[in-house]
Amino acid sequence: MPQAIPDLVSDMRESHRSNYVRLSAFTGLVWDHLITLSDEIEYVWKSPKGPITYLFFFIRYFSPLSFIVNLVAYFPPDWTDTQ
Repeated sequence: MPQAIPDLVSDMRESHRSNYVRLSAFTGLVWDHLITLSDEIEYVWKSPKGPITYLFFFIRYFSPLSFIVNLVAYFPPDWTDTQ
């Protein structure tokens, strides 16, 4: 059983690293949305709406929402290193 403790510590470290990667990816996605918002308003929001425009809106805004759901799933407030 002595091998179980180092494995648990290694698993916790990998879990934390994965969470940091998820959070940095979400930060990059939000940053991209913010810096391209003026172009989006000018070229998409002010243009005539069609199926492609609605597909753009769905993809553009579904991605951050799915990222948020993913982050909430991996960062629950009741998780601690002692569990």
